[in-house]
Amino acid sequence: MLKRFNVTGVCIPEQHYMADISGKKRLACRSFISGENVSGKL
Repeated sequence: MLKRFNVTGVCIPEQHYMADISGKKRLACRSFISGENVSGKL
């Protein structure tokens, strides 16, 4: 079975491509808590 991108549910390493987004999650949480605009859009 070929791997595919899964953006809608639980990732299964054998079936889905995986990416480490832990740094992005930390940045988003910090920005949210401090009231910053992460996307640069209003």
